[in-house]
Amino acid sequence: MLTKLKSALKRKVGVTILCLLSVALLSSFQTTDPAFMDYEGVSRRTSTVEKPKESSAAPNHHEDTEPSKDKENADLTATSQRSKPIMYTFYEKVGGVGEDDLIQVWKDEWQAIGFDTQILTMEDAKKHPLYDEMETAVRPIFGSSYNAFCFYRWLAMASTGGGWMSDYDTFPTNFPIEEATKLPNDGTLTSFELHVPSLISGTKEEWTRTCKLLIEAIPRTKGFASDMLVFKTIREDRNSGIHFLSPERHMQHGFHYNSPRKVNCEQMKIGRAVHLSHTKSRDAVHAGLFPVELDEGVDEATHRAEACKIFMMDWRAQCVERGTSQS
Repeated sequence: MLTKLKSALKRKVGVTILCLLSVALLSSFQTTDPAFMDYEGVSRRTSTVEKPKESSAAPNHHEDTEPSKDKENADLTATSQRSKPIMYTFYEKVGGVGEDDLIQVWKDEWQAIGFDTQILTMEDAKKHPLYDEMETAVRPIFGSSYNAFCFYRWLAMASTGGGWMSDYDTFPTNFPIEEATKLPNDGTLTSFELHVPSLISGTKEEWTRTCKLLIEAIPRTKGFASDMLVFKTIREDRNSGIHFLSPERHMQHGFHYNSPRKVNCEQMKIGRAVHLSHTKSRDAVHAGLFPVELDEGVDEATHRAEACKIFMMDWRAQCVERGTSQS
């Protein structure tokens, strides 16, 4: 009798252990197999997404609103099905003179954070239906000069399908890479340095709409009607629907050194990119902060690419790698 009882007890314990092992294996399968997982590692079969509560407050048009979890996951799915996001710039040599070396620095910096880069030219601008109308407005003022090309870049962006465009002397610093494919402000045209078009995002339709606004505003712009000052006229109209964001929060402008080759890391924590323009290059020379030593009589414009590359290297070494700049 005692022998039979021991045998039955062993069978019961064995079944219990087998059941526990089965539950553990099933649980492991459901939470690690890609077929059951969403992007945050939560089982789709066992989890639910809580919808955000609606707010009665009006949205701030200068700030991104927090997307719902459902929309965020949809964006992630779409992103995973696409190639890398693209940062565009417009580049045409004037009289055979250009800045190919600076273009290479621009490519390297944007590609380093996950973008593909693409150079737009007059050939892209000429594909847009508004090209003839734009040329009629621009040619009498600027002919085929650099300032004419600045207008045509807007058409080139519209014809290529919209998205992100930067000047080729604008480089990423604390760029929120999640916005590379999910455009800010639902794709409404957004300029991150007020009316200075150094970094802009928008859908194809928004770029085309802005081209029309530029054409209309050219004759209303007093004085030197560059594309930047015409864009300023549109900003001052205050009815364009374009988001003109303050650079104090969104961009940096210039070589932010406290002393030669010593970067102001606190300043560089602010904004998503830095614009190292011609004007700021000259300012840096006069302040003794240009990172390239120039011989007497040498124009800093001939060393812009080298200076931009050095500044970005200094910023990474002193601020990013030491953990003093936001990522």
